[in-house]
Amino acid sequence: SAAKSFSMSGSNLENSTLTITAPTNFEVSLDNSSWGSSKTKPANGTLAATTVYVRLATGKSAGEYSGNVSISGCGLASAVNVAVSGTVYKPTITASPTSIAGWSTQVGTPPATTKTVTVTGVNLKEAISANLVGGNASDFSVTPNSISQSSGSASGTVTISYTGDYSVAATKTTTLRLSSSDATSVDVGIEF
Repeated sequence: SAAKSFSMSGSNLENSTLTITAPTNFEVSLDNSSWGSSKTKPANGTLAATTVYVRLATGKSAGEYSGNVSISGCGLASAVNVAVSGTVYKPTITASPTSIAGWSTQVGTPPATTKTVTVTGVNLKEAISANLVGGNASDFSVTPNSISQSSGSASGTVTISYTGDYSVAATKTTTLRLSSSDATSVDVGIEF
C-alpha cells in the first residue's frame, strides 16, 4: 500500500537508540525503502526531525486495520504512540449483461450477430482475463481475452461469437468466466 508518514524529534534523551515498532498488520521504515515490523534510530541527547513512514503490510485481506506505532527507548518515561489506520479494498469485477440467451440463427445460415459483455473492475492488481469454460466452449470464441487495468481500474467490452455448427438445430451453452488476482470470478451464462 502507499506509505503515509509522520515526523518525530526529541531533546533531553539518553545517548541510546529509539525503537519504532509497527502495530500488527503494518510496517515501518525510516527511508521509505527498507520496511519491517520495527526500526531503530540512534539519538545522542537530541533527535533532529526524522520522518517515519508507515504502510499496511502486504498480503492483507480486505478490511479495516488500525493500531499505534510505538516509539520507545532513550530514557522515555513511557512509549510515545502514533495512531495509524488503513483499509484494504477487495478487488471486484462486474459484468453486464450477466447472461446471454435468445441468441439464434436459421438452420444452415451463419449467425449474423455477435454478443457483447461490458466488463469493469476496481481495486485490481492485474488485468481481467476473459475465458470460455464448460458446456460447448469450443463452439464459441471471445475477444479480447483480457482487459488491462490502470491504477487498479479496468473497463472494456468483450465480444462473443458463435463459431460452432449451425447446419442442424441444437442448443449450445457455455460460460464466460471473468477473473483477476484476488477478485471473485464472475460467470456470464451464454446460450445459443
